[in-house]
Amino acid sequence: MEKALETFRKRFAPPGLEPGGSVAIPSLTGSADAFLSLALAAEPRVVLAVVPGLPDADRLLADLGVICNSLPASRGKWRKARVLEFPVPGADDRAAFALRLKTAAALGAWATMPYPCVVVAPAAAVAAPLPALAPEPLRLAAGAAASFGDFAARLAALGYSRVPQVAQEGDYSVRGGIIDAWSPGEELPVRAEFFGDELEGLRAFSPATQVSVEAVAEAEFMPVAEGGGAQAEDRGSLVADRLPDGAAVIAFEHNEYPALLPRLAGKDSHHAIVFTGDPAPRGTPTFPFQTVPLPGFAELGADAARHPELFEQSRARLERHLAAAEERGALVARADGLSGGFELPAAEGGKAVLAVSKADRVFARRSAPPPRRAAGNAGARLTDFEDLELGEYVVHVDYGVGRFVGSSEITVNGRRSEVFTIEYADGGKLHVPAAHAHLLSRYVGVRGEEVRLHRLDGRRWEKDKREAQRAVTDLAAALLETQAKRDLTPGFAYDVECDGLDAFEAAFPYEETPVVLSNLTGTKDGASWEASEVDHASQLRRETGKHEENAELFENQKGKRERDAIGKKHEILKDITRTNRNELRRRQSRDGLEAARSIMHDKRRGSG
Repeated sequence: MEKALETFRKRFAPPGLEPGGSVAIPSLTGSADAFLSLALAAEPRVVLAVVPGLPDADRLLADLGVICNSLPASRGKWRKARVLEFPVPGADDRAAFALRLKTAAALGAWATMPYPCVVVAPAAAVAAPLPALAPEPLRLAAGAAASFGDFAARLAALGYSRVPQVAQEGDYSVRGGIIDAWSPGEELPVRAEFFGDELEGLRAFSPATQVSVEAVAEAEFMPVAEGGGAQAEDRGSLVADRLPDGAAVIAFEHNEYPALLPRLAGKDSHHAIVFTGDPAPRGTPTFPFQTVPLPGFAELGADAARHPELFEQSRARLERHLAAAEERGALVARADGLSGGFELPAAEGGKAVLAVSKADRVFARRSAPPPRRAAGNAGARLTDFEDLELGEYVVHVDYGVGRFVGSSEITVNGRRSEVFTIEYADGGKLHVPAAHAHLLSRYVGVRGEEVRLHRLDGRRWEKDKREAQRAVTDLAAALLETQAKRDLTPGFAYDVECDGLDAFEAAFPYEETPVVLSNLTGTKDGASWEASEVDHASQLRRETGKHEENAELFENQKGKRERDAIGKKHEILKDITRTNRNELRRRQSRDGLEAARSIMHDKRRGSG
């Protein structure tokens, strides 16, 4: 990607492109507008990329993000590149107000530390003036001295709305010693925990679960409305007037907003400007810089894309073209996230540059949605205009909930195509070709709840999708936990053959449908099987208990026999001992008698 972007940058070198100068080039194809924006920002400089509408801004922001993420972060011309958004202000859009001020502040500080910077802005956003003075952002650091009451008062002065629970950007809530607030442009809201007048900690938390996610060292809260010292708008101050010296402006498809061009290319302009689109503005020199679409699906019109037999042919033609280009030494940058590819043909002695996206390779496969059952109309993908009624809510996979307002025919590149027209918030309208009908589905909501249309900038839609994904993950975890508890908890099976069941069923006042009868029979059969299993288990337990009793009786009898045997042994030993003792006594008596006789005999002999 880096080599392709560097070659693209070297190829775009029109003479006279300096502060106050201008040049015009033909319309760019695919993601070439993102390549051109980063190529001009490489010096480094600030580039204001002006696009006709919100969908163009959303697409360009996404392409720039894909390219920047593909570049090395520690080296090269674009290692510190930043992409900033400058949205259209809305009457009650606090997030857009804050983001405009944040971008304007970044432009004012750019000169202190220059870096490649691309600011993406719809023409309506560029034409809207900035406030002359706005409240300073509120900054907090964990562990620093801070007043609880002053923090809450400052949030209110910055335009934040106090609510019971923070749910969207520009909200804040107070409870106990905790203040939650969500600064526009930040991924998550921040929870500030106070102990008296000391800020103990700052933590980012999930707005869906209100659970802390991670600790943060500091937080910045941007103003979301004028006030707190802000003055009336300066009607002469546009974002183009805030650009630093040496900046460049790219007016993509400038013919779409002719009234804005004098403000962008005035005689006192201190920045260079590049126009894309035909014809070129009067008096503006042109530069021969042409990008072309890749062969394959780009050659298929809206009607031709409905024919599956052309898909594989188009895909094979693209692969052959890429292989031949690489053999010639062309630089091929592949990035699935890009909105579309393009080819910058090789100049004399140079190399061609090709960018290939996933849409260039698999677009046709997305155009053929799988067949769905008629019963699944709610939330199903749409296949034809006859599937919709005027005023019906639909969901676009990239832009969210809108209202179908009709169908019409438009001419694109000389081809007439039938399109859906979807209305979004703030009057935005999106034309969806018939070939892209698979990107739409019917809206499925809760009865009685008001349907809020999304804006075409896609920010709230992306946030809603992330919250829905987290909710689905939490639900899946809860279901798994419930199933695990059920597996570990023994159940109880009722006997379906109990007395009175027939009478109970006969008292049912309505006639059962076949489905109900089938379910009842299945339930009874299952309950009978479970009851039989319980009976079998009980029988096993009873038999096991008998075996245990028999075993215990056997052990007792065995012990008694052993004790009897030992007693007999003791009796025998006692008899033997008794016999031996008597024999000893007899022997002792006999020996004593003989001794006495011998003594008497000796005495008689002595007396004689």
